[in-house]
Order: sequence, then structure tokens, then C-alpha cells
Amino acid sequence: EGIKNVAHRHKMADFWGIPRTRLDEVAEMSNTGMAVGMMERALKGEVQAMFLIYATHIDLPDSYNLVRPALTKTFSVVQEIYTQAPNNLYADVILPAATWGEWVGGTYIQSERRIYVVDGTANPIKGTRPDMDMVIDKGKMIAERLGLDADKIFPYERKANGYYDPEDVFREFIRASEGSDADLTGILQVEGQTGKSPYEQIRELRGIQWPAPTAEIAKHGGTERRYMRQEGPWPGKPYSDFRTP
Repeated sequence: EGIKNVAHRHKMADFWGIPRTRLDEVAEMSNTGMAVGMMERALKGEVQAMFLIYATHIDLPDSYNLVRPALTKTFSVVQEIYTQAPNNLYADVILPAATWGEWVGGTYIQSERRIYVVDGTANPIKGTRPDMDMVIDKGKMIAERLGLDADKIFPYERKANGYYDPEDVFREFIRASEGSDADLTGILQVEGQTGKSPYEQIRELRGIQWPAPTAEIAKHGGTERRYMRQEGPWPGKPYSDFRTP
């Protein structure tokens, strides 16, 4: 159902600190999103600026009749680590980004649902900033332009090194996962019991596999296996009959 589920979108609107009516309006729009929808609106002149973060957006379908013509009509800001990146060809402004090896924190997830902490191997080059910091600051600017409470939506403070703390963002992500198929709130329960931060737990266990909805499951590294009938039936789930004889 995605955003069509009223209870789900209202939960997230409340969590993000934005009026529920904003997501209600989006739910009724046609062709609301993702990159191709944005390009279609940009080609019509409805989107006047874009902020491209990594990847190669200019090769999205249909690159020659839609994407590239659309980008020529927008003011494009590109955040990149490579000077030769294809997106730069359509950039009005290029922001230098830190590579994953220079990140000052953050997490990533493998296809087996295992979450790891990204511990950089080198200090960021002077003048570069982590993706997250640029997105937070740009989000605050947009929120203020829309008349929203930017500090409520992005309740993060900079650390002594001048960067936002990615672990604070990860804690918020965990809280937002409560009740979902990827519930990770057991990690916060363990933090309350032991004082070990989410990152400390992940490093100690060499990864935690979602879901981890309880402290007991989180302490054992999350849920090792899924979708093999060991959890019983899932009525109403899109994968309810997965691997069923």
C-alpha cells in the first residue's frame, strides 16, 4: 500500500514532525515520485531545481528524450566524489563529497539483512562534507522555505568536529522502525539495559540482522534466518506464501 495506508503515513508524519495533511495531499497525487516522475515534471517546467547525490542520474530511462532534456531546464546541484562523473556534465554547481572511506560514521546493510557500522579509514579531505550533513542542512533550508519547523524535523546538533552525529540519526531510524517488518527497537532496549550504544552493539557483534524487535533478539545479533517458514504463517503479508509447498 505504501503511502496509501492512512495509518502508516500518519504515523510517519507525526514522527517527522510535519502536518498529516502534507502526506495526505501527496497520497492523492498522480505520478508522485521517484526519479523518473521528477524528470517528467522537470521537462514540463514544474521542477526548477535538482540536487543530485551520487549515482548516474543522466542514464535513467529515457535518457535521450526525457532525462537529459529535463536536466537542461533545471538548476542542478551535483554532489560528487569524482570529477569525471557523468552527472557533472549537467551541473550548475558541484559540491565535493567525502567518500565512504572518509565518512565519520554511518551504517550500511548487506543483502542478508546484516547492518554494519562504517568506520572510515582516512580523514575527510578539507572542504568536503559527509552526504548526511549536506542533506540535513539542505532539508532545513527547504523546511524553512515551506514554513515548517526545521528543528523539529531535523533535531540534530553538530559535534565538536563540526559534523552531525550519524548515530543520532540511526537512533531515530530505529525508533521509526517500531512495529514494522524491519523492527530494530531491541537495539535501543539493550542500550537502556547496558549503556552500550547502537554502534557499540553492532561492532561487538560484527553486525546485527533485522528484525531485532526485542533486547533478547538484538543481543544475539538479530534474526538469523527469515522466509523459511520457521516464523509461521504471515497472513496478509506480500510474502505470506513464500516457499510454501
